[in-house]
Amino acid sequence: MKEHHRIVMISPYPELSSYAAQVSKEMNIPISIHEEVLEKAVHLACQLKKDDTDCIISRGATGILIKNNVSVPVILVQISTFDVLQALYKAKTLGKKIAYFEHFMRKNTHALQQIFEVLNLSADDVDIFYYKDVKSIESQVESAARRQAEVAVATGHCTLHMAKQRGMQGVMISSTRDAVIDAFQRAIDLITTRRNDQKLAKLLKTVIDNSDTGIIVLDERKKISHFNTTSEKLLRIKKEEAVGLALRDVPNISYELKDYIENNSSIPTQMVNIGGSKILVNSIPLLNEETPFGVMLSLEGVNKIQLLEAKIRKELYARGLVSRYSFGDIVHRSPAMKRIIESARRYAKTKSTVLIYGESGTGKELIAHSIHDASPCSEGPFVAVNCAAIPETLLESELFGYSEGAFSGAKKGGKMGLFELAHGGTIFLDEISEIPLLLQARLLRVLQEKAVRRVGDDKIIPVDVRIIAASNQDLSRLVADNRFRIDLYFRINVLSINVLPLRERKEDIFVLLEAFIKRSRFANHASLSLFEQVRKELEDYSWPGNIRELENFVERFLVLSEDASDPAAILQSQIRGLYSLGNEYLGIADDSVPLDKTTLSITIGTLENMEKEILEKMQQLYPSEKKASLAQQLNISRTTLWKKLKTVDEAEACNS
Repeated sequence: MKEHHRIVMISPYPELSSYAAQVSKEMNIPISIHEEVLEKAVHLACQLKKDDTDCIISRGATGILIKNNVSVPVILVQISTFDVLQALYKAKTLGKKIAYFEHFMRKNTHALQQIFEVLNLSADDVDIFYYKDVKSIESQVESAARRQAEVAVATGHCTLHMAKQRGMQGVMISSTRDAVIDAFQRAIDLITTRRNDQKLAKLLKTVIDNSDTGIIVLDERKKISHFNTTSEKLLRIKKEEAVGLALRDVPNISYELKDYIENNSSIPTQMVNIGGSKILVNSIPLLNEETPFGVMLSLEGVNKIQLLEAKIRKELYARGLVSRYSFGDIVHRSPAMKRIIESARRYAKTKSTVLIYGESGTGKELIAHSIHDASPCSEGPFVAVNCAAIPETLLESELFGYSEGAFSGAKKGGKMGLFELAHGGTIFLDEISEIPLLLQARLLRVLQEKAVRRVGDDKIIPVDVRIIAASNQDLSRLVADNRFRIDLYFRINVLSINVLPLRERKEDIFVLLEAFIKRSRFANHASLSLFEQVRKELEDYSWPGNIRELENFVERFLVLSEDASDPAAILQSQIRGLYSLGNEYLGIADDSVPLDKTTLSITIGTLENMEKEILEKMQQLYPSEKKASLAQQLNISRTTLWKKLKTVDEAEACNS
């Protein structure tokens, strides 16, 4: 729908009115035309302002007076130097003495002296008369008559009419039709620009007024020029009461904040207490080409921020980037496990790197989740990475991300790495021993510099991440075998936790078993009593698969015994299967008798051979991937044990 332009022409003479009527019809621009001059024209313009006039078109001194006295935009029909020259040229042919009349505000508008030179007019030929209003026009015409002027040259009919009454001929300085067309076009352009500005202003006002953030705008005098709805709610003051006030006069704002804003155009975000509510306030200077013209204050309620954090945390949980366990979820009864949890709780209070040792299935990940949950970065993401489960060729790009075009098949826009994803939280590097040596060097640099560089990119991205690493292998042995970097080992081995295998904390076996029964949907009241009958066999078993094996054993029995006529027989069968598997794992042929870890049978021979046999059989009881327990049982240091095992390995190599 075409917008209606409310344009008014206030013309000082009929010919201009005629031009305006023609142009209005040709350009299809509706226009209201009035004829008035000087003060009367200003009075008329003031009346038209009340009718929501978009623009006024006028000319000469009349147009200038209107422009200076009315707030409505005024477009002037141009009077060119050529128009003046043409009028004076005609006047020269009509008489020898010329009187030139012009409004004082248009003094020096045209280069009159140059025009006189072009037309060969001397100072005796032309007198110039300047006027301010209708009364002064009459006075100036009288002066021209006394000087015996023969021809009057002016921009308005009023002046020429007075001159004719005193015997002078009159020549009008007329604007051309093209000048009228140009004025119409400039009026349309001005109205269009103003309406676009008004739309933009309304849009910004709507956005600000409906923003969830409180916004207060102060002008250069530090007085409030805008105060949105959210600010009303946060500060508990009506917009009408605040706008126009100096900030220092607004109630409910702390004196310290007022004083700070009065003396600073920009302040960092700070928390203030307003009416019992905590609000974050930020100040931003408003600049026009580096010249300040005000200040914008943004206010955020802490409750809103907390809700947003809760939403973010919910989204992280949906993506699996939160800790799912706490220390309260760790089922235990043994003193050894209590000591481990106490150490982990102390470690959780820091942001230091933690290295967790333990055989597979002992609950290393449960400890890692719990440390994050109790740590200062618990509100951040928890990213768990099984380094053994990701192919070596993909591990680098998964950990550190990649840029667009880094390799064939790279996602458009690149991809964020797991370290970036864990920013502000914890990254859990499980099976860290499986990271290749070359990638270990890059991981070390990330830990040292606290920054990552994506594959194929040259930008450095700072990351604030707490590291928890875990391994089921003795990293010190891997370091000795040149399979793990010693500098990375010392970097991650800041705080260490050794999660003991289940066979070394037998007090936990039955309490874990009870928890698994209660958790299973196949459980019944008779299940626990059946397990009580075979408690000794279960506690004597070595559980090489640790807690994971115990959980699977319970689940398997509950499933097989559901609706069975003789569940006790099924349980005995399952226990025999356990011992068979366990003894096979330990390299013991007899699967009919539970393993007795208190007695060893060796062949008498040389001291060296007997020590070798003892070490071999002890390794069967304490699997090779965990030497700490074996060294403790033999009451020797891990270094001494490692040397003895190395001697045994070298002897076996020579014999083979």
